[in-house]
Amino acid sequence: MLTDLKRPVPNWVSINGDTGQIRVSPPLNTAGQHLSIPVLVTYPDGSTDELAANLTVTARVARSGDLKLSISEKQISSIVGMPLYAPVQIEASLIASNKQIRLEMACKKSDATSVWLGGIGGIEMTPSVKWKIANLDQEMARRASGERIFRLIYSEDGIKAKTQASLTGRFIQAGKYKCAVYATSAPEAPRQMKLDETGQLQG
Repeated sequence: MLTDLKRPVPNWVSINGDTGQIRVSPPLNTAGQHLSIPVLVTYPDGSTDELAANLTVTARVARSGDLKLSISEKQISSIVGMPLYAPVQIEASLIASNKQIRLEMACKKSDATSVWLGGIGGIEMTPSVKWKIANLDQEMARRASGERIFRLIYSEDGIKAKTQASLTGRFIQAGKYKCAVYATSAPEAPRQMKLDETGQLQG
């Protein structure tokens, strides 16, 4: 039992009353901690005893594919001088680490050889915003009310870092443009973008 205990039990711990199996879903900010979960044991003779289930929370190991990048629209069109119908949302996330994610964009006009970083023709990428990780109180409030705080990462999300940006603005010149957006958590200098033999952006 997890009730009638002398010590408080985290709300991310539950027990199956039929099997006695204890299930824990520790928040992201408990990684690397050594925790002790109190458990009340009832013996056949009716006597009880409070035991401690020791728990070590280990961080997930990063591996290939942990960094995810998504863009809400792959192709957009607009009238010169008119704002985009809706901003294009760009999101990148990391599953195993809380590193800073850098978003960058390189663009070119379809019939040109020059490359512009950050935008082109009046359309630009906004500065990226890194989401914060919910603390224990915020995790408890989320589970109690079901409500989320904007730009906050919860344990249930299955990620440890998230960064957002968007494309906004209005085209100032008619034409066809190509842009490449990429995300990285590596600390090195920004990638140098160039055109390959077919005129595609490469970095």
